[in-house]
This record gives sequence, structure tokens and C-alpha cells, in this order.
Amino acid sequence: MSIESIIDKFLSNIPEIYDVNGVLITEDRFLSEYHSLKRYLLCNFEDDSILALQFEKDYRYVLSILVCMEIGLTYVPLHIDFPENRINQIKQISGFDELLNYDSFEEIMRNESKGSPKKSFSINKKKILYIMFTSGSTGEPKGVEIKRESYLNFLYWLDSYFDVNENDTILNTTEFTFDVSLVDIGLLIVKQAKMIFSGFQDDLFRLVSEIESYKITTIATVPNNFSMILVDELIDRIDLSSLKYALIAGSKFPLSLHEKFNKYLKGLQVYNCFGPTEFTIYCLAKKLNISDSDISKNTVSIGKAILNTKFKIIDDELNEVSQGENGELVVSGIQLMKGYKNNPIKTNEAILEIGNELYYRTGDVAFFDVNGNCYIVGRKDDTIKVSGFRVNLSDVDSYIHKFEYVKDSVTICIEYEDKPNFLVSFIALDKTSPINISKIRKDLKLHLPSFQIPKYIEMIKEFPVNHSGKVCKKTLKNEFLKKYGL
Repeated sequence: MSIESIIDKFLSNIPEIYDVNGVLITEDRFLSEYHSLKRYLLCNFEDDSILALQFEKDYRYVLSILVCMEIGLTYVPLHIDFPENRINQIKQISGFDELLNYDSFEEIMRNESKGSPKKSFSINKKKILYIMFTSGSTGEPKGVEIKRESYLNFLYWLDSYFDVNENDTILNTTEFTFDVSLVDIGLLIVKQAKMIFSGFQDDLFRLVSEIESYKITTIATVPNNFSMILVDELIDRIDLSSLKYALIAGSKFPLSLHEKFNKYLKGLQVYNCFGPTEFTIYCLAKKLNISDSDISKNTVSIGKAILNTKFKIIDDELNEVSQGENGELVVSGIQLMKGYKNNPIKTNEAILEIGNELYYRTGDVAFFDVNGNCYIVGRKDDTIKVSGFRVNLSDVDSYIHKFEYVKDSVTICIEYEDKPNFLVSFIALDKTSPINISKIRKDLKLHLPSFQIPKYIEMIKEFPVNHSGKVCKKTLKNEFLKKYGL
């Protein structure tokens, strides 16, 4: 089995696909546009070309991804609200040859020529399937290169691990610049499950309404969404009885959410999944029993390594730690990225060799129990998750520091279990700069996507420091929470 053969089988029996308004995309329309785009790309691109994709979250995004996957064209997913400066950064790093968006897609549909293209692209397992960009720490995003064999292995595991079938309906809630969206695409093409594109955009009432209206059975999402739904004030007014599978990933699974599933949705099959972008979506997973056996040291297990992958927990000298001891989680196997595009320095920092095998350093602090199950307890750096997206706080500060009117800045994250996380930037201005917060926010929008822009910007004259002389983020956080009564 290959990715192209899986897609070919999918095209012979396309399951129902609905847009964000619940309108069915007919099979004839999907196939016609699919083959039109395929002909255009084969006729106008070369074997080593790279295509950037930028759409609203709808069927065109999935269609374009699948065409690229089938013919062997590397793609780069872009968020619809990426500012021009961010797109230029990504273009410089990835070297993408063309950007496909709604307008150019429609132009291709209007003007495409009929007939079969005279060439095809080489396809081998080591070829790069996609390049997905994540937040860096130096003001420059990192392009994660994922090989075809990596996603194919993930599809094998997805097919064998989950009981989802053609009678199920997936609600796609994640953006296609977030690799969890490839879970939905995998279930669509391997399991032939129906797909509906969600338009909830952090509107929990819209999310609940979609689950109810479309009888959603399967959802892959971040834990925060369920934490906000499963509350006493709401649970008696909603109907989640259609749900059968919840694949939770993207940030730490709170102990309180484990308790909520046990209280409100005992019949639901809940999976706690873990995987950095650098390791092709998921690399560890645990089907939760919603019992104490899932928990150790007040932490919910992420289980064991999936198909053809392995993990270790190591100390600073790269030695494996003993059961119950904390160390850094490192992962190895076929789903490991090739590297960061055109960034060998960062690649060498992220990948290490242990016993003639390459491992990715996740930066997560973890331990394992007597049964070999893994538990994550924290981070070694200041990377956090906002709306499921990975954000490095130093990255945000690096952009703020570029503004000539800024003397210094420190960004923190206010984290919750039952509502969205958000960023707060504390900024000290150059004394001669009469700059206001709206100006700073306007400048940030030119460089950063919306999920990286701080919700609050606080002007500050001096930063509190701890005994080591470093900025005390704990003091900043406490003062902020006190100021706003949070």
C-alpha cells in the first residue's frame, strides 16, 4: 500500500464531504476539480517544485493536499490570516514556487485544458510530502520536512488502531497548518468516514450545535474544547450522545478533563495522543479507561509508542532514567522529520544520536511507570500551546524587540483548563517613544499570525527580578491576574 494507492481507492468511492455551512460537496464536483488541478500541476510544475496552499478551511484545502500527495508534489500549508511578511519569510526558507489560493484555484478551474498531462513526478518513500512551519525562538519560523514514508506509517497505524468506519462522521475543527488536521484527512481516505468542516472558530456554542446537528461521531481536537463544553451549566442543555471517539492532542490533558469525561461521557472512547510536528502528528497514544489506572502523580498518561516508533526518557548526560524519574522525552522511528528546511543548525540541535539511532528532543519533561506508560509533567523551555498551535514565547519577544521604540519585552502565557489560553506581553518603551498599544498591535499584525499576537499588552517601566537577577515571570503573572481580577 502507498499513499497514492490509498488516494486512488478513496477517489473511486468518495464519502460525503460537507462545507462549513453544511452544504454537500457533490462527488462529481470534487472529482472534476480534483482532476483539473492535477492536470494543471503536472503540466506546469517540475519534479522538485514546492506548492504553497492558502485557503479558508474548506474542501479545496483537502482537495489540494490530496492532489499533491498523490502526484508527489511537496506542499506547504499556510494559514489564511498569515501576514505578508510571514508568508515572505516562509517563501524565503522553503523556496516554494507558487502560492495556490482561492482566486488562483478558481482561475485554474475556468481555464484548465482537457486531456492527459504528458509527464509525471517521481515518487519515492524518502521524498518530502509536506513542509509545516512552527514557531521558532529567534524570530524565524522553522519548516519541518516530513517524508512520504512517515505519513504512510501514520496511516497504517491509524487504520489498525481506531475502529472508525464509513458509517462515522468526522468534524474537522483544526486548521490545516496544524498537523492534527492530517488525522481527519487520514480517517477520510483510509476509513472512508464522512467529513464536515467546522466553522466554530472558538465559538463553543457553534461547536456543540455542529456535533448535535450533524450527529458527529468522531472528533480530533485540543483538550481545551472539551474542558469548556463539559461543565454543569451547559451539559444538561446539549446532546453529545452521537459522539463515539474523541482523539485529544495538542496540549497537556488536564486531570480535571479526565474527571469530566468520567462524569459526563462515560461511554465515549477517549484517546490521549501525543506528537510534536517534527514527528508526524502522533508518536504515543493511550486509550483511556477513564479510571485511576490512567493517572500517576496527578498526570494523565500518553501511553506507549505507536507503530514503528519508540521513546526514551533521558537525563542531561543522555542516559536513560529509571522508572518514575523525570527526564526529557525523546522519540525515534520512521515518523521522524528529515529536518528543518535550510536550517542545519536547528536540525542538529533538535536531533541527537543514541546507540546509532536518531531521536528527536521533544523538550518535554516526562517519566514512565511500571507498565511502560509515559506521562508528561512539564517543559524544559518556554514553548506553550495557544488554540492548539505551538508558540515559543521567545519568538514573540524577538519580533517585539525589532521595533525601534521598544527597549525590552517579556511575554507570558495565562493558561487555563476550562477556557482558552492567551498571551500577555509586558513592554518597556524607549523613553523618547510616544507609542501606544494600538500602534504596537498594528505593527505585530504585519509580522505574526493571529494566534501569536498577545491578547493583552501591558506597558511597564521596570521588570521585577528574582534572586538570580532574571525577570520574574511569576511576579508579572500574579500582578496581571490581580489587576484584572482573574
